[in-house]
Amino acid sequence: MDATEFNLGGVKLYACMGEGGRDKVVSAALGRGGVEHFGNGAPYAVDANGHRLSLYISITHTEDMCAIALSDTPVGIDAERLDRLPPRGFSDIYSWTDTEAYVKCLGRGLSLGDARRGGYGIKAERTVLFDRYALSVYKS
Repeated sequence: MDATEFNLGGVKLYACMGEGGRDKVVSAALGRGGVEHFGNGAPYAVDANGHRLSLYISITHTEDMCAIALSDTPVGIDAERLDRLPPRGFSDIYSWTDTEAYVKCLGRGLSLGDARRGGYGIKAERTVLFDRYALSVYKS
């Protein structure tokens, strides 16, 4: 399957299911460019020559789906299967993906304290991807 391009909450997204999904969404989003990572694991985009691009990206992937978000301001994205149970402390799958997207936008990972609080209760943009995945996008 080729990457699907769409917009959600002012964020350009690319998503793909199947083998090689990460390579397909990166190629669709960045052409001959690529993705590198800071020391803390946060991704950033580079052009074909390895120069950092002035845009923000976030990536999410599951066992058979990958999505990437591109924005002019910090952005976070997360997706989980709709049939997956959220961790203890989260009321539903979207409270989990909203929180994950939010902390990615902040540039840090989800902590045990976040889960114990039940997430942040923030308002992220939401959609369903490929009839199987809950997707949340948070843009600052």
